[in-house]
Amino acid sequence: PAALGRLIFCVGHVAMKTLVHIESCRKQLDKRRSALADGDATADRLAQELGTSAAAAEEQLDVLDQMAQTNIVTNPNSLLGAWAPLVIAVCKNSNNAFGAELRASATLTMCKLMCVSSEFCESQLQLLFTVMKNEPEQSIRANIAIALGDLFFRHPNILTPWTAHLYAQLRDGEPRVRKNVLMVLMHLILNDMVKVQGQVSELALCLLDADERIAALAKLFFTEFAKKGTSPVYNLLPDIVSSLGTQESLSADGFREILGFLITFIQKDRQTESMVEKLCLRFDTSDAVQHHRQVAFCLGALTHTDKSVKKLIELFRTYGNKLGDDEVLASFQSLTAKARKGFGVKAETKAALDELDTMLCPSQATEGDEAAAGATAEDGASAAGAPTPKAAAPTPKAAAKKPAAKAKATR
Repeated sequence: PAALGRLIFCVGHVAMKTLVHIESCRKQLDKRRSALADGDATADRLAQELGTSAAAAEEQLDVLDQMAQTNIVTNPNSLLGAWAPLVIAVCKNSNNAFGAELRASATLTMCKLMCVSSEFCESQLQLLFTVMKNEPEQSIRANIAIALGDLFFRHPNILTPWTAHLYAQLRDGEPRVRKNVLMVLMHLILNDMVKVQGQVSELALCLLDADERIAALAKLFFTEFAKKGTSPVYNLLPDIVSSLGTQESLSADGFREILGFLITFIQKDRQTESMVEKLCLRFDTSDAVQHHRQVAFCLGALTHTDKSVKKLIELFRTYGNKLGDDEVLASFQSLTAKARKGFGVKAETKAALDELDTMLCPSQATEGDEAAAGATAEDGASAAGAPTPKAAAPTPKAAAKKPAAKAKATR
């Protein structure tokens, strides 16, 4: 097995060296083609006669591409292609007949062969992701994660439909594998080689990873991702809220920790106002109380502006019937309290917040109005000359003196 492992490793190493040589020839041909394209007519005629014209260079590039795609790996009669079936058989490990070291060598070689040939890559992608999912050795899974980054760079159109399978490995049981997958995804996304789609919630869950290094990497990713010019975190936040809301394994505290961090990247007033509208309209997408609590928390975590408070008043119909839940009501009350601290004493904003507070707690507002009305009535009665109080009852001594005085008068 050890000798076979070394042989399989040599097959992959030779394949990569062949690819490097082909890429070097490609660069030289590109330079020649550019130089000939910028030359004069006499040089072009001379180049055509010598077979070194730009058209000839283009033809040679096509030959190199054809060689890499068909002659090196997929041709069973070629030096490297003859070993491809053996490499695939070891990776499949149908009867568990091969040891971990041999499987590791075969997996790396298969990844190298896939880098060389797009045709071979497309035919073996399913096997590669199956191995990554079911392989018991964490080192093999970690190596596949790194190799997938190279494959995405080499064959982006072939790998893009399999992006969801790469995201799924963020839930691997081993921190080393999760870390490698996260680093590969960070590299691909930040360099615009992979578009962030619905699986972005998987990246958000990494913020709660038990491994501090992974959680720190996830925070770094979102910090760098937010710097891109299209406000990506703002655009993806509603989808993240929806996706995390359906995660049964995610606790309420975990949800609040993730969204509390992501919402800090929404800093523009216009974005806040738009996010208020998007979140308010999500109240009616589910009847679950937990869903209402999550949306209310997100609204409370935003840094509100004058316009966003008015938007909350305007959209009160979307959440007014959800205020019976204590947590939902508490989130809105926290929202108004935080907004008052942030706005200061601006009269127009204070009036809007007072109106929102009245709408949130109409019963308290009614009691306050009744108390104020009662106080006003008493003040009015005093001013109009209300009846004076009755005289105080006589003291016992005074009561005793009155009968004595009456008796003296009788005498």
